[in-house]
Amino acid sequence: MVWAERVASLTPFEFRRRYHITLEGFNEILRDIENAMPRVPANMPKAVPNELKLSMALRWMAGGSYLDIADMHGVSDKTFYQHVWQVIEAVHKSYDLKLLELLKPENVRNGSLEKLAEGFDRKSPNGVMSGCIGALDGLAVKLEKRALKDEGDKGKFYCRKGFYSLNFQVVADADRRILWCSSRTCGSTHDSMALELTELGAILRDVAHPLNNSDYWFAGDDAYKGPANNSDSLLTPYEGRSLDAAHDAFNAWQSKLRIEVECAFGALVHRWGILHRKLSVRPLRHVTTLMSALCKLHNKCMECQMPEHKGRVMSDRYGSAPPPAKGAGGADLFGVDWAEWRLAPKFFDPATRIPAGSRRRQRMRDILRDRLDEVRLRRPATSSYRGYTAGADEAAE
Repeated sequence: MVWAERVASLTPFEFRRRYHITLEGFNEILRDIENAMPRVPANMPKAVPNELKLSMALRWMAGGSYLDIADMHGVSDKTFYQHVWQVIEAVHKSYDLKLLELLKPENVRNGSLEKLAEGFDRKSPNGVMSGCIGALDGLAVKLEKRALKDEGDKGKFYCRKGFYSLNFQVVADADRRILWCSSRTCGSTHDSMALELTELGAILRDVAHPLNNSDYWFAGDDAYKGPANNSDSLLTPYEGRSLDAAHDAFNAWQSKLRIEVECAFGALVHRWGILHRKLSVRPLRHVTTLMSALCKLHNKCMECQMPEHKGRVMSDRYGSAPPPAKGAGGADLFGVDWAEWRLAPKFFDPATRIPAGSRRRQRMRDILRDRLDEVRLRRPATSSYRGYTAGADEAAE
């Protein structure tokens, strides 16, 4: 295939339908990863150019069949996967997820989190729910059972939703860009434990960290109430259905902030059709590599003001990648947070846990609840769920 002829044969709409990104965004990604791609020897004039490698990788990630893509680009199946993993490797070298850098103590003290908080401040009236810097949730990444061929106990990957998976933890900002992701646990792991085993979980438990002595916080759902009780920087909804108006108002407006990560999941899956099917990538740790690359490319598309693709792409059920070829993504791929496929105590230092008698139990949650009550801000009338029992003061109004 000659790339110039390929581009000339497609309208802008057709290009976007096939690659889920505009031509301008494609060229920008190509420039960004060019220095990280393997150098082509001068004595190999017929080597596949980088634009075709990126074309193959994006079509595969967008949901295309590896058989059709290899035939269209005039390469063998083995060569196709070599080039795809070269692109994934280059993406990891060229792009970063910035949350852990922003959470370094010196950066927190220098106001690195203010811009993130400003984005979420716009989600509530007059910024009354101020201080939120990220929405946290977990995604179950579906796996083919045959992808677990080298794993001893396959049952630990079977999640409560009825399929084999990995637990993929994600933090998104107010604009649905992905700030952080991690996968260290199998699909049967509860979200709270999956978070505890990550570097972000260690930060949330560290009482000396500047984040836990500030008014910044992450929004999480009920699954994180365990870690939240050990930190002022992770707020979850109040439990129960018979809540008063103030507690119910906090739950409603906290949910309005937390939903941004759910929307980010929707955009990620819509854009990258490979997630419409179960993955059979082996060795299994490379699922983490692939998901990290998809998140980084998702952010790049968002920067290019590229909305998520709404249509589905017909895909080959057996189109997931085999192991990367030697030299195309090793076992130490640019600091990717490789998955550990068991609940290993070595990830969790009990010394960092706050003693039960001194737990702060989400101090900021009570402050925000009182702030909402002070301005008489209640659950929006358009909300279909009202989880509180109206009191006399409510009835009087």
